[in-house]
Amino acid sequence: MKLAVPIVAGMLLAGPAAAQDFQGQWYAQIAMPTGVIEHIVVITGKTYIANSTMSMQTALGPVTYFTSQSGEVMFNPPNNLRLIVLDWSPREYNGQPMSMPPNSNYTVLEHTAARLVTLDNICALSQPAEYCTVTYQRTP
Repeated sequence: MKLAVPIVAGMLLAGPAAAQDFQGQWYAQIAMPTGVIEHIVVITGKTYIANSTMSMQTALGPVTYFTSQSGEVMFNPPNNLRLIVLDWSPREYNGQPMSMPPNSNYTVLEHTAARLVTLDNICALSQPAEYCTVTYQRTP
């Protein structure tokens, strides 16, 4: 089972911002019909680490699935945030190799000291915006 998780993951269009504005730890909880995804993104300088945990109830009982990725952060003012994947986990699931997840491309809808709202541009090509929008809270 391969899980594609919207990042960031998934910012206020008040004007240009540098990548440093996004530094810190960001947390989002995403409710889905099949369960809940908890997503943590840590941005330090021009790098990021993103960890996601999906918990869902199946006919066979509760299931938890964990993914992680890391790489480079690029911000193109006024509102484009890209996460370039360089490493990921798991590399294998149930004996099957896992492909590298795609790079992420987000439109920053809101960015304050405590809150980050993003729209996953790739998701939005085929889904309504409300399904592709993720709100993050900065955590200590």
